[in-house]
Amino acid sequence: MHTDFVRLVHQPSTLLETPTPNQVKRIDIDACIMNFARPELLDGTNKWYCEQCHQKTEAVKYTYLSREPEHLIIHLRRFKMDNTQRTKLTHIVKFPLGKFNFTKVFHQGSGLRNYERGNKYQLQSVVQHQGNGDGGHYVTYCKDQGVKEWYQYDDSRVSKVHKDRKKEEIVNSNSYLLIYRRRDKKL
Repeated sequence: MHTDFVRLVHQPSTLLETPTPNQVKRIDIDACIMNFARPELLDGTNKWYCEQCHQKTEAVKYTYLSREPEHLIIHLRRFKMDNTQRTKLTHIVKFPLGKFNFTKVFHQGSGLRNYERGNKYQLQSVVQHQGNGDGGHYVTYCKDQGVKEWYQYDDSRVSKVHKDRKKEEIVNSNSYLLIYRRRDKKL
């Protein structure tokens, strides 16, 4: 049985969980976002339940943004499960430390409806997971918008990131959460 039935499910979120392929050593954030926005075929054991015909059927799932959020949190999936073992994926996801127009990338990946051209996002902070699949420690890097400097927050210690080392300290294989803020808001 085949039906031409479309169901739109609105799930508000400002979190993008981007898959990060483990077969590469380096990947751009653009590629992760385009992979996230790519249409997904629901088939086999992952068929969609059709409320119209009351059975599981093949379907295509599309992900898009209906509007640009003020804050955008990008979760880089750093862990994978193999049977009973959790492994950390240690490739580097390259992302800009300054301005980023993710909407252009997301739109090209089939995603953003009614997007506002030219809106850019500014990276505000990066959370890193230092450790392995069994455990570790979280450290946060935040940009002070007043003085335009980056700081590392490690438990009760706060230290300024030297400008010559900020790229290697912040953009590395431990980056886990990227927090952006839309630039049309006062920063």
